[in-house]
Amino acid sequence: MAKVNYEKAWQTLKEEMTQDYIKLTNVGDDIARIADQVLSGYLKRIDELDKSNEFSNLLHDINRSE
Repeated sequence: MAKVNYEKAWQTLKEEMTQDYIKLTNVGDDIARIADQVLSGYLKRIDELDKSNEFSNLLHDINRSE
């Protein structure tokens, strides 16, 4: 069985989810809003688990630019 670099996998998943969140933030339909809310919940939990605050910082930057 191949050795898995879980730290790299975690970072890749977090980056992909963050990019999806950014894309969905400006889409106006209901399905996109629901997906955006789900991603937001997951990304907030990731922030709690890895204590990075990357998503919280992104939210702060988005809200500041509006």
